[in-house]
Amino acid sequence: MAYLGIAGEPNRSKLAAVGIAGPNTMPLIGSVKSTVGIAGNLSPTIRTGLQVMSGENGQQSLGDRIQRNGWGATVWFADYSYIVSPHERVGDGYRVSPTMHWREGRAAVFSRETRTLKLYLDSTGYRRCISGTAPKWADDFLRDVQAIDLIDPDGFVSWDDPRDRAVSLHYQRRLEAIYPHDERMWPVFSIRWTWDDQPAYRPHDLPRWASTRLSSLVPFVRGQQHIDPAELERLARLAVANAVITARDPDFQSMVATHQKVALGGMVKGPMSRLVRHLYVKALSALHPAR
Repeated sequence: MAYLGIAGEPNRSKLAAVGIAGPNTMPLIGSVKSTVGIAGNLSPTIRTGLQVMSGENGQQSLGDRIQRNGWGATVWFADYSYIVSPHERVGDGYRVSPTMHWREGRAAVFSRETRTLKLYLDSTGYRRCISGTAPKWADDFLRDVQAIDLIDPDGFVSWDDPRDRAVSLHYQRRLEAIYPHDERMWPVFSIRWTWDDQPAYRPHDLPRWASTRLSSLVPFVRGQQHIDPAELERLARLAVANAVITARDPDFQSMVATHQKVALGGMVKGPMSRLVRHLYVKALSALHPAR
C-alpha cells in the first residue's frame, strides 16, 4: 500500500489513488492488528476490516497513519487473471470456454454489486512477459478485453509489455479503439523503455528540491537493510535524472495529453532500486504534472 500525492503537496486533496496490490491470494496470516492488513491477503478478517474501516484504530505507526490519511482514495489493484479465467465448470471438472468466467469466490468480493472498494485491473504484463508465471491463455489480448467487460472495473491499465515499447503502444491503440474516450483506461509507460544507467543532465534540468542531499529523503524503517550513504545518493540521483528523461519522452507526453494520467510500469525487478522509487515519481510529477 502506498500513499502518493503530487510532489511538494502533502495535502490530501492532491491524492490520486492508493493501490492495495495483490488482493488475490489465499490468506497469508492468521490475524493482524492493522485494519487494512497486507497485500495478497483476502481472508475474512481482512475483508471485514476493509468494510468497516472507521478512520481511527488507535495505532500511531507510520503504516496506520498512512491508512487513516489515504483511505478515501484506496482502490484494489489486481491482476485480472487471478479474478477470472476461461475455465468453465462442467459437472465435476472444467472446460476451456470462448468466454471468461469468475474464479470461485471472486465475484463475491470483486463484482460491481459486491465490491467494497474501487477495483483497478492490471493486464498481467510482468507475469506474461518477464516472470513467465501468467497462464498461457493470458497471452491472448482479447482475453483481457473479455475480462474488462465481465468484471466492469472502475479502472484498468492498457495491455503492456514492460520491455517492448512498440508492442505496448500497439495494444494501447487497440484498447483505445475498443473503449473510445473511456476515462477508466490508464496507459502504461514502462521505466525500462528509457532507463539510462549513466544519464547526462544539467543541474537546472532537475526540480529545485533535487539540489539538496537526496539520500536524506530516503526513509528507513526498522529491519530494513542500510546501504552506504554514497551509494544511496548515487541511486537517488540516478532515479531523479531518469525522471527527467521520462518527462521529455514524446510517448509519455502523448499519454498525459490524451488521458491526463499514466500508470508507471517496469519497476518490479527493474533497473531502479526500490529505495528511491518515490523520488522518481516525485520528480516526474514535478517536471510533468499528471495523475
